[in-house]
Amino acid sequence: MQDIREIINLIEAKSKCKTPGANYTFKSGDRKFTSIVTLPFDVELSESQVKKLEDELHDALEGVFKQFFKK
Repeated sequence: MQDIREIINLIEAKSKCKTPGANYTFKSGDRKFTSIVTLPFDVELSESQVKKLEDELHDALEGVFKQFFKK
């Protein structure tokens, strides 16, 4: 029985929310996808931090959407 509990604990640890309180809204259409993330706190970013965030979001979304592009 202990082995099963260890497996359940491992699954829960891997799937635990990493952004508690964040609200994710997603809308999809034929060619347009929109996502809004509302954080539970204010964030002040410098111009360089905004650019870095933009680059990171681009890379993450590209990783998701690449499956729809044929090689």
